[in-house]
Amino acid sequence: MTGRVVLDTSAVLAFFHGNETATEALNQATIVYLPSITVGELYFGVRKCSNPDQEETKINAIIARTEAINVDYDTAKIYASIINQLQSKGKRIPSNDIWIAALTIQHKCCLLARDLHFTRVEGLDLISL
Repeated sequence: MTGRVVLDTSAVLAFFHGNETATEALNQATIVYLPSITVGELYFGVRKCSNPDQEETKINAIIARTEAINVDYDTAKIYASIINQLQSKGKRIPSNDIWIAALTIQHKCCLLARDLHFTRVEGLDLISL
């Protein structure tokens, strides 16, 4: 796999735990984007772990090897469209994951994730772990 990849929190955690598919995807991608939403979720998780300093070091390492990708007004339009699409089908996914999906669609990338609920988002290019 080559190309531009956006990382969901589940993909980063899989990478941290040595998942071969996640590691291969990160190593083969031409550009790896790390959404600010994912970074927020990772830092939130640090507060709940037994060794926060070690986990924060891992987060800093993944930040150093990726490009930041942030929400803007165009992302917000795609976010709203995804919510409408999901609600019309009576399906929901976590709000943060809708933002991550919107960023991925906006920037025409593949999303690397372990969460199967991303398959509910139309038009999302997903690499499932």
